[in-house]
Amino acid sequence: MILWHFPPKILTISPDYVHIWRINLDLSTDLLTDLAVNLSLEERQRAERFYFERDRKKFIACRGLLRIILSRYLKREPHQLEFAYSPQGKPKLKSIDSEESLCFNVSHSQNLAVFAIALNRPVGIDLEYLRQIPNIEQLAERFFAPSEFSIINALPTAQQQEAFFRFWTIKEAYLKATGEGLAGLQKIAVSFTSENLIHLHNTESDILLNTHWFSTEFKPDPEYTGALVVEGKNFGENTIAYFTLNFDYIMNY
Repeated sequence: MILWHFPPKILTISPDYVHIWRINLDLSTDLLTDLAVNLSLEERQRAERFYFERDRKKFIACRGLLRIILSRYLKREPHQLEFAYSPQGKPKLKSIDSEESLCFNVSHSQNLAVFAIALNRPVGIDLEYLRQIPNIEQLAERFFAPSEFSIINALPTAQQQEAFFRFWTIKEAYLKATGEGLAGLQKIAVSFTSENLIHLHNTESDILLNTHWFSTEFKPDPEYTGALVVEGKNFGENTIAYFTLNFDYIMNY
């Protein structure tokens, strides 16, 4: 059972821990306006390019809240943070003082967002709203490894949807951690032990990746499923802190 806590006023993190944050993105117009003030010119221009207003608001919310969270760890003002991007578009903090060692990743689905924070370790996080997807078997056969497709195909119809999302979130969290992107979906295979531990395999080299990567699942809400992947093997539920980002914390940054 995961317990979500309100964050402490003073945030610190060590290389042996990962912090996961969750927040509802259904924010007021006034709060979105306040968050937008901290965005860079490039971020504001990017927000304006979204065709749908809901997507523009979610981008402002996610990037604005990310700045607040990171600023608490770094003890800097949110607007002072600068981001760089990998060729695949993954954001990271520019190397200013100790910022290069603080790693992060973000995911959102529907009205919920999650943020993963780690120190000196690449980290990836994914979140999916549990919804009905038509042709689930065809999608699994196209995008998943044969072993994963076989598992989903053998399940009763009522269980296939959730199984699909479990595989998807773990695989995407790993690919976000490594920076490979979704083009590598079939290169990674997920399996579960009898104790429900997660094993990650590289299908091209048949190498077990658990010696270098830790992965776990979490549920920030009954209607969602999420997954975290972080570099390292000495992790467990006792080394992950789960925080709820609330209104007071946002307003008092």
